[in-house]
Amino acid sequence: FIYYACRGCTHSLQNPEELVWAIKKIQEIIKNKKFKNKNFLEFGYAHGFTNTILNKCFNFDKIVSVDIISTAGQSRDSFFANLRFKNLTLICGDSTKKETVDKASILGPYDFIFIDGGHSEEAAQKDYKLWTQRLNIGGLLAIHDVFPNPEDGGRPPYNIYLKALASGNFKEIEMIKTLCLLEKIS
Repeated sequence: FIYYACRGCTHSLQNPEELVWAIKKIQEIIKNKKFKNKNFLEFGYAHGFTNTILNKCFNFDKIVSVDIISTAGQSRDSFFANLRFKNLTLICGDSTKKETVDKASILGPYDFIFIDGGHSEEAAQKDYKLWTQRLNIGGLLAIHDVFPNPEDGGRPPYNIYLKALASGNFKEIEMIKTLCLLEKIS
């Protein structure tokens, strides 16, 4: 299942180095700030591996994942295995459509939002606009596939990263490779 292609990366899974870094960084934030990372919203469920790994590390009370599900190139067994044993609501649909927004909004607000969904400029901008307002103050926003150099990949995730910083509502915690982690401060 290929949901995003860029020069040097064609994938349906997170880069392990990025994911391990994010887990360690979030664990550090939880420890130092007494941050309650209980409600998780993810865009880009794909196989569900990232979702499952994050839940194993943080044991979320509530997980909402939004994706346009396609079975192309993915194992049915792994897809369904990653739906089990967690409090997951999987919303199959476009994250920018009213029906999807309504469903996921009812389940919010969220402590942690992971954006790795649609990579068109329109989809990325809409995801940022619609969903960052549903993130609690002090909550974490992770944006994947952030490529500062346009020759390395698409620009939309990078553009919403810049927009978040320019808004004054977010501060950057850190970035590794193509994954940035921001904290909502207002």
